[in-house]
Amino acid sequence: MSEPKSFNFSDVANLPNFEDALVGFVPKNLSSADDLLQGVADVLSFPAYFGRNWNALYDCLRDFHWTEKRNVFLVHSDLPQLDKDDLKAYLEVLRDAVADWQPGESHAFIVIFDRSIEVAVMNALNMGRD
Repeated sequence: MSEPKSFNFSDVANLPNFEDALVGFVPKNLSSADDLLQGVADVLSFPAYFGRNWNALYDCLRDFHWTEKRNVFLVHSDLPQLDKDDLKAYLEVLRDAVADWQPGESHAFIVIFDRSIEVAVMNALNMGRD
């Protein structure tokens, strides 16, 4: 069985140009869930009906009907400064959305974090595990 799809960790400052892709750079220094949800909605041009909550975020990350671009990238140069529960919820939504896209679907969703925050991302996802 192949390993599930996950996040990519790269040097965000040196990413190549993405041709024929929708690329959203999450704004830096976000400190509230509301600001983060709005920031993601803005950079990925979510439809007006986006509900600005974790479930609505997941739904929009699993349905990119509003863009003709096949590949959708969400790039983070830093980790949002949310409380631990909101940060974990956000990362779980991203992880689940990435994992749910299957080869051959109309779009592909790729999440990129700067390499410098890989440990922080993984630690935040593992909070609360037994």
